[in-house]
Amino acid sequence: MPLSKFAHLLYPSDTSFLPVLGNQAYDVQVFDCTGNLIDRIEITRPHDGHANAIDAKLVIETGLGAARTCDFGGQMAPLTPWIIDIAKRKSIKDYSDCTLVLVAASDPPFDMELPVFEKHCERVVDELKKITFRAKRTFLSVPALDKCFRIED
Repeated sequence: MPLSKFAHLLYPSDTSFLPVLGNQAYDVQVFDCTGNLIDRIEITRPHDGHANAIDAKLVIETGLGAARTCDFGGQMAPLTPWIIDIAKRKSIKDYSDCTLVLVAASDPPFDMELPVFEKHCERVVDELKKITFRAKRTFLSVPALDKCFRIED
């Protein structure tokens, strides 16, 4: 699912993708229209697994999950520490033959929140640019904006 949210932003429409299961340093192989391997992608989706587990348990027990609120356009705020943490952990690994994509899966903002939400995403990108990655290129994918921010080449 995360691949389908950003692939059209980074690759031509005639590109094909092959998910690869296993313990290698990438999740997807990318092929051009003639079948030549042109890239590999490592996808990571930072999230608060503990909070998600508690919420899932609450849904099972009561039929309702926890209510979450945020400031106007602040949907990225709870994800930001997770994004920065996973980015730092990914930065010590060698992805030199891969495109590294951090997926910021947040609730979509209302139209009137878009400018504030996008500014917050840009601040996250500024923080990510302070990290040195060993990757062919690095992006922050924000499906709620249908946008990929380039972190480094």
